[in-house]
Amino acid sequence: SKQAAILYVHWLDANTKDSNRTQFLEEAKIMATKGVSSLLISTFWSIPGGYYFERRWQDDYQNTLHQLKDLQHAVEILKSIPNVDSNNLHFVGHDYGATFGAMLLSVDQSFNSAVLMAAIADISDWYVYGSGSGVPQANELDKFKQQFHSVNPHRLIQYSNAKILFQYAKNDFFISSQQAEALYTKAAKGAEVKFYDSDHSLKVNETKHDRMDWLNRAVAE
Repeated sequence: SKQAAILYVHWLDANTKDSNRTQFLEEAKIMATKGVSSLLISTFWSIPGGYYFERRWQDDYQNTLHQLKDLQHAVEILKSIPNVDSNNLHFVGHDYGATFGAMLLSVDQSFNSAVLMAAIADISDWYVYGSGSGVPQANELDKFKQQFHSVNPHRLIQYSNAKILFQYAKNDFFISSQQAEALYTKAAKGAEVKFYDSDHSLKVNETKHDRMDWLNRAVAE
């Protein structure tokens, strides 16, 4: 019989060892014992291997489109695995991974469910923390942010058919409750949002428990 499959996309944190495709490896192994296939991918913010800190902000919009294309390619790869049921696909992402996930779920209707951890409503809010060429200033900043208008998660998320669990931290240095709300309130009916006593890393047992529970129920539906 064919298996459910999950696409996992990692976070960015220069100070941890799991800012790469290993972030969700343990969870993917647990899901594998239940007959679920997983694909864990590298991105341009992977450490090591990515070019995130050397990138130029002038290229951020193009980088975004390229990464989105890469993610769509990853979906095709998952679907092409012989034992995978292409009608039983799921997504998990954290931070940048979740923000791109929100976009992917909207341009690719392949996913039944998703868990988006610490996703932000406006992707340019991540980019303006800095790049190899600095950050856009004044008028440049307005123009820069405007570029992302059509692809921003808060605009796209309403088009996703996936059932989404949003996981946010109560003590998130990077995401205010308003920024979280700007995204999850736009999602289709059936979305759930949970806030945890955690920082941006969401590394508390409760988040993992809820995520696994959500996925176990979703793959069985």
